[in-house]
Amino acid sequence: MPAIDDSVFADMLASLEDWQSFSGVGSATLFIAAMGFEDRSPACFESWCAEKSQKKRTAILIEYPFNRTENEVQEARFDEAAAHNGVNVIKLPYDQRSLYGAVIGLTRTIADKSVVAVDLSSLASFALFPVLAAVINALPDSLLDICYSEAADYFPKRVEWESFQAKVSELDLYERSRLFDEQHFQSSGVEVVFECAPFTGHNPDRLPSSVVLVPNFAFERVNRMIDFTSEKYSVPRDRYDWIIGVPPDRERNGWRHDALWQMFDKPHHKHEASTLQYKEILLVLHNLWSERRFIESLTIATTGSKAQHLGTLLFLMMHQEVSLVLSQPKQFIAEKYSEKTGVQWQVRLGLVRDLLEQLVSWNQIIFSW
Repeated sequence: MPAIDDSVFADMLASLEDWQSFSGVGSATLFIAAMGFEDRSPACFESWCAEKSQKKRTAILIEYPFNRTENEVQEARFDEAAAHNGVNVIKLPYDQRSLYGAVIGLTRTIADKSVVAVDLSSLASFALFPVLAAVINALPDSLLDICYSEAADYFPKRVEWESFQAKVSELDLYERSRLFDEQHFQSSGVEVVFECAPFTGHNPDRLPSSVVLVPNFAFERVNRMIDFTSEKYSVPRDRYDWIIGVPPDRERNGWRHDALWQMFDKPHHKHEASTLQYKEILLVLHNLWSERRFIESLTIATTGSKAQHLGTLLFLMMHQEVSLVLSQPKQFIAEKYSEKTGVQWQVRLGLVRDLLEQLVSWNQIIFSW
């Protein structure tokens, strides 16, 4: 007798694997990462290289054009690990305009891409979204592993923030904004704000726009994104929804959530999502989309955490109508970004084709006999 089941979002969310402690991605035949300046940047790559394999292994390593002096220290570690373990390396210079297509093109030249590992550790938002979109769209028959190394400590540190906050607490919004701009938490300047090529969205019904903003401490970048989205989508700042990150170690770093909220003048439409558990932001975005899908067109602007980017990416794969806005700084402030290597994680997302099916079929009616 036929039965009809309604596939719901909660079931799809539960079917996605949670982060696990990093135990290696030795089965991967293709490894994709960016070579940044942080201590944590090569940690997962060095582990992968050291795992013995009889297969031919290839790495696509993205080179950033900024912070060249600081990057070279970690790039030497990537080179040494690859050379010592016989890993073939393809270096890809970062170009915001062509990264998505370049990754797709390179994957087509690699003979064995049966298992792909993508390391988020140094993939900044403006690289992470095009890279993961390229992998998912170009490699449907590959198994996909995601790995990620946290930093041990992040800037600004609490004492630095509290000292600065004490100086600006009595100032008006204009003067506070000027001093935040001058402080250069995490990055300096803004090279470009742009709609991400794989996620330009579409709004055939000409619905009014709404914007969801996921900030970090890069005050300049966030505010230039507000300028961009306000003008392009005609959405005033006081109508934005803000998703403020909540660190998993609340006792030590929970203050960062409150600091971000204060930094951007305590926006009223505030939501919370873990900076590590990627499913949380996926759920928040789904709820916002569900509330307004028939009345507003959604745009996401983000400078959030790597794990938040992963959850956002999965949401975007579910909703091709949603657009994504990113920003690229002129340079990062290497000495005020992070320190040392912290906990390492991984999540196995399985066969890409099956993952896509999970993401797009969550609200379908299922017939069975």
